[in-house]
Amino acid sequence: MRAHVIALAAARKTELAIRIGLHSGEVVAGVIVSSASRTICGATPSTRRAGWSRHGQPGEIQLTGATRTALGTDFATRERGPIEVKGRGTITTYWLDG
Repeated sequence: MRAHVIALAAARKTELAIRIGLHSGEVVAGVIVSSASRTICGATPSTRRAGWSRHGQPGEIQLTGATRTALGTDFATRERGPIEVKGRGTITTYWLDG
C-alpha cells in the first residue's frame, strides 16, 4: 500500500501520504440485517481506530506490541514510544522498518 501511494503521488504530481496502523487481537463482528451494515467491535478495532488517526505519521507503519510480537523476529522494528489511546490508556507502539 505504501509503495502504491508513493507511485500514485508521483504519477499525478501531487502530495499524497498514507498512515498505516496495525493491532493484533480478537475481534467480534456482527451484521445488522435491517440496515445492511456491519459492526466490528472489541478491543482490537477500538485500539486501532482510537490511536492511529492522531498518532500515525505519513508514510510510516505503526504497530502495537501485540502485532510486533505476532510478527516475530523476521521484521525490523524500532520503538516509537508510548502514546495515549482514547479508551485504552497508554500503549507502547513501534515503527515497522522492514
